[in-house]
Amino acid sequence: MDRLAEVCKYGYPDYRITAGISVNDLGIHSLPRNYKRAIALLRIAERQGQAKLSYRNSGLFKLLIEIEDTKVLKRFYEETLGQLDAYAKNIRRITVSP
Repeated sequence: MDRLAEVCKYGYPDYRITAGISVNDLGIHSLPRNYKRAIALLRIAERQGQAKLSYRNSGLFKLLIEIEDTKVLKRFYEETLGQLDAYAKNIRRITVSP
């Protein structure tokens, strides 16, 4: 991966190579699941500006990747983190105001 990125950097400087690397838990039987993991890791790596992100090194993202129902994540955000975010924005607004 690193060598390919290096070669492409000189031949195609306007392009970036990004990779999401999954694990192979159960061989061919887990191929669809591994593909979904790799795509999710690829999207995370792109958002973070990383050249590659592997499942083994994805930290907390492992938990988020494994959640099939994204509505659960949205609800969790709205019930917990969303309230904290709104509070932090309010505090910033108050402290910045004259």
